[in-house]
Amino acid sequence: MVQPTKQKQNQTSEKTLSPEMQGIAERVAGQDTDWFSIGEESMNDFSMMINPMDLDPNFPEAAKLQKDGKYAFRWCERTSKRVDELTRSVNPPLRWAIVTNDNLPEMKRHIDPLLGCVCSVDQMLLFKPWAHAVMVRKAKDEMADAKENSPKQSVQGEKVEVTTDRASKIGGGDVVQYEDTRADLGDLIIE
Repeated sequence: MVQPTKQKQNQTSEKTLSPEMQGIAERVAGQDTDWFSIGEESMNDFSMMINPMDLDPNFPEAAKLQKDGKYAFRWCERTSKRVDELTRSVNPPLRWAIVTNDNLPEMKRHIDPLLGCVCSVDQMLLFKPWAHAVMVRKAKDEMADAKENSPKQSVQGEKVEVTTDRASKIGGGDVVQYEDTRADLGDLIIE
């Protein structure tokens, strides 16, 4: 008689778990530690390992497309928030697209069958037209040059006036506003 009660409690617990919690519970129940006994001779030699994020040795099709100046590629953390920031929240030329079988069939052999994109570690591969990447790079270079060539301002050379009257004081009810006029040009492309 005791067993049906335990079984009923387990069924109740499973029904009250969220999908995320249920997934964790399944992994806890199915884990094993047989791999603890693997010796050093059977493990990967990380000193000789290729960086899994490098395009050229791991994704030669993408490396060729980038070298030929057709597309620019970058990695993105594989989270909904980060993907949305790079693929939905910005307009071209800052916008990126997810590499899929539909929009880049050259990468078909690298597409993860479960997620439908190219994955490496905790990242996914994004791309955009090379011309868009060049526009962004040019704008960033111009901004860097303008900042570097702008006249340097020093507090020491300016006249600073300190006042103690009530009219000049910033109080708790005052709102101090600042406007950043610099354009957000997103992340750099690293080749």
